[in-house]
Amino acid sequence: MTDLEKLRAFAQFVLKDWPEGGPDEFDIQEKAIELGLLEGHEAKEPCGEGCWCEEYHGEFPARCYRRTKVLTGET
Repeated sequence: MTDLEKLRAFAQFVLKDWPEGGPDEFDIQEKAIELGLLEGHEAKEPCGEGCWCEEYHGEFPARCYRRTKVLTGET
């Protein structure tokens, strides 16, 4: 699947029930992982000020997710 196809599939998933509703945060995250838009890593400590993993999990180590190059545009 190309990057464009991944992004299109994700957009279709998020907007499939629009305007009546949409998927919850967990379903969005799971779909992004499935399509390779997010990848998991094991965080042993906070990544910095305002660390989402620390706020969400509260303790370490924690399974956290980062945007992949498909989303960031990095090469």
